[in-house]
This record gives sequence, structure tokens and C-alpha cells, in this order.
Amino acid sequence: MQEMQQLGSLRQLDSKKTAKRPLDIYIFNVQRLEGNTFNSHYEQLLYLERLGFNVNPVKKQCIGIESAIKEVNSIGERREGLSFGTDGAVIKVDNLDLREILGTNFKTPKWAIAYKYPPEQKETILKDIVCQVRKDRSNNTYGNT
Repeated sequence: MQEMQQLGSLRQLDSKKTAKRPLDIYIFNVQRLEGNTFNSHYEQLLYLERLGFNVNPVKKQCIGIESAIKEVNSIGERREGLSFGTDGAVIKVDNLDLREILGTNFKTPKWAIAYKYPPEQKETILKDIVCQVRKDRSNNTYGNT
């Protein structure tokens, strides 16, 4: 239930409700930094950690696609025990020069691919079922847990 509350936290109209929720953030890249150059994304993450930023603790620099796939599977096996919710993992080209060469599509980078894990299945107790009928006679049914 706490995860579901967090998902809608930023869309709350009442900022006081948002302020009471345990929100956190992981910084995942350096967009631009004058006077400092990086060769890889992994270097950026280590630099951000040294500065005290919150960086995703589940990161690994892999050599080759086989190693990357093995790590995606490992994260999938461990995801229930992680301190944050995740529904997938992303494999990225680490070398920043190669990223420039590969470029992006309309919205997505060509140097990254996301893998989605199967949805988690958990039991819950359904306390109530509510059916709302609107003026246009359409209905909205949902359950309270």
C-alpha cells in the first residue's frame, strides 16, 4: 500500500499530504559539468556518489552483453529484497563517446534498452467493493484493501 501511495504523491493537490510522505530520489547522470570530463556513465555515477548524491545502489559495470543479461536476471531474482520497488532494469552503453555516435530516436536513446520483469503477484485482503454510477450512467468499480 505504501508503494501505491508514493506513486501518486507528486500529483497530490494538497502539498501538505505530499510533504508527509517518505519520498526519495536517485540521481542517474551528469548532464553537463564545466571543467570536468567523463569517459563513461559509470564514472559519472561514482563521481555523484563522492559528492554525496543518492545514486542507485544496484548498478554494475558489465563487460559484454552476456554479463549484462546475467546481471539483469540477478537483479530480477533479488528485487523483492531491494529497499525500493522496481519493475525492470536498463542496460546502457557505458562509453559516452559511443553514446554520441549511436544517438537517439524521436524519444528514446539507441544506446539503452529497458527490460521489464513479470508483474509481482501478492495476496491482499479485499475489505470493500465500491461501485460509483456517474451522471452519464457509466460506472467505476474499485476495491478497498
